[in-house]
Amino acid sequence: MTETANVAQRASNNLILLIDDQPIFLKAIAALLEELGYRVTPTSCPMEAIQFFKEKSYFLVLCDLYMSSLSGYKLLTRFNHDKPEQVCCLMTGAELDEPLLKKTLRLNNVKGYIKKPIKFEELDRLLANIKKQQLSV
Repeated sequence: MTETANVAQRASNNLILLIDDQPIFLKAIAALLEELGYRVTPTSCPMEAIQFFKEKSYFLVLCDLYMSSLSGYKLLTRFNHDKPEQVCCLMTGAELDEPLLKKTLRLNNVKGYIKKPIKFEELDRLLANIKKQQLSV
């Protein structure tokens, strides 16, 4: 499959891999994404996320930065190595000057972040921007 076909397929795919080790956030964000018309594969376990990542193609991987077993940085670094074309975004309560957030935002596959607590309008805007970026490639 050509890179152009790959990009078009990802942009038309509405499946999101959602990773957050806090079940209450996972459930709430999954509900917001579903309300926006996306299909969601939610997981609170980074190791399970790695397995899901291997099995399917996603429009977006949306990952918490700070998790107890494996940081978002380490997980997205692995994803960048395995499938560098996969678009990823972070969710975090951290401020932009936080060193781990700055380091993670420099990964090639990370195309943005959204601040927690997540607002419906901000999530909708982030997803629209990601879709626009994918279609313009």
